[in-house]
Amino acid sequence: MLLRFTSLSFLSAMLAISEFPSPAYGSDCDAPDYPFHTEWNELSANGTRAVYNVGIASLFNHASQQFQYANYTWPSNQTITPLTMATFTGVRREIRGCWRYHSARAVECDPTDVNQFCPPMLGAYFEVQEKNWQELRTRECSYDRFVPAQPDDTKAPAGYYFAWGKQPNHVCNPKYDDYPDVISQSYFDSTIGGILAWDGRLTDSGRFTWDVMAELEVGAENMAERVNKTPSLSWEQRYQYALDFVKSTAPSPDLPWMDDRKCPFTGDGGHIMTPISLLDFRHDTVYNHTCPKAIGGAAPLVSPDFYDLVDQLLIEGGWGYDSALNTIDERYDPCDEAKKQNITRDKFDPNKYYDDVIEWRDENNLPTESDVTACDKDPTPSKGSKKQSKIQEEEL
Repeated sequence: MLLRFTSLSFLSAMLAISEFPSPAYGSDCDAPDYPFHTEWNELSANGTRAVYNVGIASLFNHASQQFQYANYTWPSNQTITPLTMATFTGVRREIRGCWRYHSARAVECDPTDVNQFCPPMLGAYFEVQEKNWQELRTRECSYDRFVPAQPDDTKAPAGYYFAWGKQPNHVCNPKYDDYPDVISQSYFDSTIGGILAWDGRLTDSGRFTWDVMAELEVGAENMAERVNKTPSLSWEQRYQYALDFVKSTAPSPDLPWMDDRKCPFTGDGGHIMTPISLLDFRHDTVYNHTCPKAIGGAAPLVSPDFYDLVDQLLIEGGWGYDSALNTIDERYDPCDEAKKQNITRDKFDPNKYYDDVIEWRDENNLPTESDVTACDKDPTPSKGSKKQSKIQEEEL
């Protein structure tokens, strides 16, 4: 059932949007003559106005952005521009993008039309710096439209705001669309995980790392005493924002939903931090002769309990049973398809984000997996390899 949402700021937002162009120059950023400079000049009105990208999915993740801007070189104190949560009226999030799965895209909509899904959409805007435009555009190169999206907050800074979208009747570049039309669970994990981890830092390395399940185990006050920097949003705020993300994501009732947690289809830049012991890739070439302990640098560290938390949010937000072709209980195993697509994960040996988390857990007497790598014959650690947490010891 479609619900009607109204916003007093809708008219003014639409008037503001109409002043700005929506340039797009295709989706082949590897072309030697791709017009990055032309795009930037049009977005920024030749450098006379600020440009804000509205993250609507994987760009919620601070670590993912940090990792990407540093070109996968394990940044220490690599800065990113701050993200600000906001709602956006007149734009909806759809799982209809071009990638190994259907990623999120922004689509303009009319909140006064009861036949449209058009609630206020949760997003996070951040200012784009000219020096980072090529890296950001390349990361999002499967999109070919800049969808104007004005924050509902009238106190938001002046500038051009856009989210990534596709042209009407757009045919995906085969480079990004030679895959089945599916929904990726790992994509949800990375996005929701990015909201829950937000801008926290466990250590003083400068890298955005966080451990959601440790925070829930030890409590917010205790956690604050153990970490370098707590998230700037409270746990209650982050949980609500994660729920709002789910609620403001349009259903995709014709798309099957895969459980790719054991063989993630997500890209290297946006992949959530996953220990090798939780993976089940079925092709020998996946690690390309590297021996990572975990793939992905995006926060937080995952675990079975973290997966349960994400599933809880998807169900509570209304996506669990009514938004895809199959239900959350019917998600299917795509690991043979991952083998067919020859997905590779060779950028994570070493993995400094994972090392930060494990070092922090060791220092705080929290249980950790043994040093299992992709080169071990049996990548599944025994129960005896886990250290008992200090909290568990005290309970005994």
